[in-house]
This record gives sequence, C-alpha cells and structure tokens, in this order.
Amino acid sequence: MAEADRVRLSYIKEVTWGTHPGTTMTVTRYASESLKQTTSTSESPEIGSRRTKDVARSNIQADGSTNCIFSATTFDEWLRSCLCADADWTTQTIATDNTIAATAGTNTWTGTGEYSGVSVGDIVQGTGWTDALNNKAGVILTNADANTITVSNALATESAGAGKGMKFASQITDGSTAHSFGLEKEFQDIASLFQEFSGAMITGVNFAADTGGDGLVACNWNWLAKSMTLPSSSTGSGYTAANGNKVANIVDHVENTFEGSASSATSSFQFDIDNSLRARQVLGTLGAESIKLGSLKISGSIARYFASSALLAKYIAFTESSLTITIAATGGTYVFHFPAVQFSDGEALAGGKDQDVIARLPFIVKEHSTQAKMIRIGRIT
Repeated sequence: MAEADRVRLSYIKEVTWGTHPGTTMTVTRYASESLKQTTSTSESPEIGSRRTKDVARSNIQADGSTNCIFSATTFDEWLRSCLCADADWTTQTIATDNTIAATAGTNTWTGTGEYSGVSVGDIVQGTGWTDALNNKAGVILTNADANTITVSNALATESAGAGKGMKFASQITDGSTAHSFGLEKEFQDIASLFQEFSGAMITGVNFAADTGGDGLVACNWNWLAKSMTLPSSSTGSGYTAANGNKVANIVDHVENTFEGSASSATSSFQFDIDNSLRARQVLGTLGAESIKLGSLKISGSIARYFASSALLAKYIAFTESSLTITIAATGGTYVFHFPAVQFSDGEALAGGKDQDVIARLPFIVKEHSTQAKMIRIGRIT
C-alpha cells in the first residue's frame, strides 16, 4: 500500500502543449496535492423499465492543486508560468563604483550615472551597507535622472564607500504567453506505479501568511491539464533533485508590506492570481483539444493593527494605491509588487474583550496606467 510520504512529484517544461519532451524532470517540494482526472458522464434517458440502460462518458479533465511552502528558487519557473510572462527572468546586475549614497526621509539613492537604465516599478536592493535598512529591497517610485531614484522602503543616511553598492533585481512581469508542463507522480514504495499529467497549465496561485496560522508562507498552485495517464515508468530521462533552501516563515523572512511608501505592522496578507483558463472541447475528441488563457485577475487582502485611518480613507475615497510584499527567504529575496490596486472594502472592528483592533482591507489589482502591468516580481540573490 502506498504511503503519502513516498510520493515524489516532478515537473518538466513542455515545448509543445501536451507532449512530454522526454528529458530530465525537476523534483519539486510540496506539502500535499490533489491532482486527478475528473470524468463527466451522462445516463441514457431511455425508458421502458426501471433500469438505467447505459452510461456514456462525455468528457475527461485533469486538474487539482499542489499545496506548498514557499522557499527561494523552488518555484521560479512556476511563477514565470503563472504570470504568463513573455520573457524569462531578466539578469540581475550589481553596481559598486563608490558613488552610491543613501538619504533618509526622502528615501533617495544617488549615484553618478547608476540609474540610466532603470524605470519606475523596477526593484532594487542595497548591498554592503553598514546600516541594515539600506540592505533591504524596495521598488523605484521615481527616477528623476540617471543619478537619482527614490524607493518605497525606508533608508538610513549613509555616505558612499568601498564595497557599498546596489543590486538591480532579476524580474518578471505579467504577459500573454501560455506555458505548460508535464507533471509526474511516482509512488516510490510500489514498483512501476506512476501518474502522468500532460499539458498542465497553472490556473492560479494563492500566497498567504498569517500570524494566527502555522507561521509559514504558503503558496498553493492550481492546475488544469489535458489528461492523466498511468505509465509503468517515467517518461523523463532522469531527475534533478529539489533544492534544500529553508522554507519561508513569517518571523525571519517576511520583511513587511508597503502600501505606497508607507509601512505598518501587518498581521496577515494573502493574494490570488487567476488566469481564467478554459479548456476547449471538440466533437470526436476525448479531453481538451487545447487550453486557452483568459483574463488576468488578481485580488487579495491585508490586515494591519489599526493605528491610523490612512488606509480606510483611501478605501472610502476609492483612491488608487500600490502594494509591495517582500519575502527575504534564505537563498533569495522575492518582491511582489502590485503597482495599481483599489481597496474594495475596509473595516476596523472591536471584535471583543482582550483583542486588538485589526484593519482589514480586501483589494483588487488593475493595470497600471503608465507601466501597463498588473504585477512585477523581483528576485535578488
């Protein structure tokens, strides 16, 4: 009998939708899964006796979820695919020329000609600075010229010096390119027992962290696939082992959440990315003929200890804002930036005796008017 602890889950990027390339698969890390085939049936409406005359199979669909704990570099390919990114992660660059300096209050970075190639919304992080504030990641809010930028995160005033510099993050943004995978479940304690899912595409993902939960940063991925088969051996040529980076927790790795450039004590966040996938059905074909992208929908909520009406005022006035969530995991820092959000609800309630007042604000992400993006993810290593 198979044991859940021995089920190995692997994936491989497809070149042609629904066709396993037959090369090396990557073992992924996960906590649970629900990948399966769903069969639609129709009972014959024929009468003449009490007995059902026939049952027809009208469709099959493979889908389910993989529930995971976030860790650095583990889900880079899945993140790119979930965003339907039109390009791969950009290359991270580092500048250390002894002219870069930080200024508190205005949260300004200066440096001779260092910012000629950056844009508002790009993600940066100081490196080698004495004050720890200057080694945290942030989003560029303004770039007045090639010598000056302001960022979302708080900085400490510090002069330029040897070894002090700036990392320009590797980034991906939302696009319109479909990505698909072959997924494999191997029941390792039973010989020759596999389940394979072809043409698997990420319908969406939910990220969540909550001080009232288990203390870990969850990322739960939803899938829609062409079909499930039961091969007696792996279709891949071998396996690349999963990395050993530590799982992200809410104490050591969630730096903070920024609304615009304002930060405050956050008790939880969650956001959903939904690609609105749809399977195309064709007469005479069992299962999906193809899977197509729909509209991109991103929504979520943040909860903060109530100390100011600033966020509620934005909700009441329906004022556009932005949100930035930074997960500084072991092995890499990931910055999730939503440049244009609308708060769709808001409350700050006295829930009962011996409780804090928590401001809870659901939000909906929309396309930014000038950046023409809904989400940008930066990776800094």
